[in-house]
Amino acid sequence: MEKKELSALSRAELYDLAIQLNIKGRSAMSKSSLVDALSPKRGIRSLIKQKKSVEPVEDHRSSKSPREEIIEDISKKFEITREESMYQYQLHKPSMEDEHGLPAGYGKDKIVLMVKDPYWIFAYWELTQSTRDRYYQQYKNMFSDKSGFALRIYEITSADVDNPNTSWDILIGDVAKSWYVKVHSANKQYVVDFGVLGLDGKFIKIMRSNIVQTPPAAISDKTDEDYKILLEKYEKIFRLSGGYAFGGASEAIVRYNLLQEIQEHFFGGSVGDSSYKP
Repeated sequence: MEKKELSALSRAELYDLAIQLNIKGRSAMSKSSLVDALSPKRGIRSLIKQKKSVEPVEDHRSSKSPREEIIEDISKKFEITREESMYQYQLHKPSMEDEHGLPAGYGKDKIVLMVKDPYWIFAYWELTQSTRDRYYQQYKNMFSDKSGFALRIYEITSADVDNPNTSWDILIGDVAKSWYVKVHSANKQYVVDFGVLGLDGKFIKIMRSNIVQTPPAAISDKTDEDYKILLEKYEKIFRLSGGYAFGGASEAIVRYNLLQEIQEHFFGGSVGDSSYKP
């Protein structure tokens, strides 16, 4: 089939054809790449005729490539220039295979949540091609330049996902496989849903992450309790130092001097039971 005929179709129409012909890597392809991949395929003309015979359904998906959508989304969300957005995309763009030959995925839909620090969490996921295609077809009208695959973050400290303390959404585009999320409060519990977000705010959950707890942002108020040397540990130090080799008044002096050294060197105060004096 002539590329000119395929070029007249929208990216969404080309993508639907790519699904039917099982074109590998189709979700990350631009319109021109889809045209190149489809043009040599046998049976493409009959598929287009079938498509034209069916009443068309309005499609809200963007004609921009997934790469352009991600760059634009990064620029808007973080209020940075297009050049800076392109740099961030190059740093984090997904690859089909890393330099050691590890696979891009393991054929299982899964999202994992990790803690970076008190105010940042990190999510990474795998969405299989079959699941991606199923949701594209089932919720076609929910995909556009302002809707589509998204993360919904829940803060659930002393609560649950059905009644969270707070929640918010992040659009992630079509090809992202991980995302850093800035949270509102430290020392809280969070969980993340991966799904499809519509223009009306409707959210279709695909998978849910594990629950994580971020650490406090302040210095711990626990100090002396964790570093106190108990009397039995002092006795062990005294025994190993050879203190029991002395007798009478000499032993008492050695015990007292050793205890004083421990107090001054490590604590400047009491160590266990320091009431003993020779």
